Amino acid sequence: MLTKRLIPLLVSINLLLFLNTANAQVYTVLEDTFTVKASSDKNVSVAYGNIASQSSDPITIVWERTVENYPSNFGGTQICDKNQCYAPSIDSQGFVLPANDTTKLDVHFINKENTGQAYVKVKVYVDRDSAATVSYIHYRTEQVTSTNETSEKLRANAASSINIYPNPVEDYLQVKNQGNQDIKKIAVYNILGSKVLTHRAEPNAIINRLNMQDLKKGIYTVRVYGDNNRVLMTKSVSKAR
Repeated sequence: MLTKRLIPLLVSINLLLFLNTANAQVYTVLEDTFTVKASSDKNVSVAYGNIASQSSDPITIVWERTVENYPSNFGGTQICDKNQCYAPSIDSQGFVLPANDTTKLDVHFINKENTGQAYVKVKVYVDRDSAATVSYIHYRTEQVTSTNETSEKLRANAASSINIYPNPVEDYLQVKNQGNQDIKKIAVYNILGSKVLTHRAEPNAIINRLNMQDLKKGIYTVRVYGDNNRVLMTKSVSKAR
């Protein structure tokens, strides 16, 4: 790493790429733009992404940094895949994604405790597959006001006191309130963003259990809500069977 410390982005952002090999290896990007906060209390702001394979065979994924703009007081950007985080001078790499596996593709904005706006455009495709879809993923930072920074810090404190497990899950997902968070409800969303499960939290409960038995195998997003529908935590979980 080029920085002395890494403070991760307070909100995890999920990039889900779904792959299959019915006739050709293809994938779909459900969201293609991700905005993160670059604030004065961070050396690095990170946009977190997940790539979930639905292929029955290993697939080689290639990423390329095609456009990059950032303020002069930033230290550049790094792209991190399942193998490692690469120096800002590295613009393209490939990695093998095992069958039915999930991995990451993150962008690290090295803002050196400066605020400002930066932009990275990343091209993603399946190596040596002329029929595969080529996708362009956009990562941005935006300048943070003191009010937004306070909100982000509150959310980070809430997330650090909530534990969601096991992951992957087979039958029951547990949401443990390790702090004094006022959890109101927990919702589960499928890969299309549709709500498939809602659980009303029990008052003062340390652990809330969600029955996931009827959900199909795949990747789901779990959101924990507090007062006024405020999101306390967001996490991706895998349904094993």
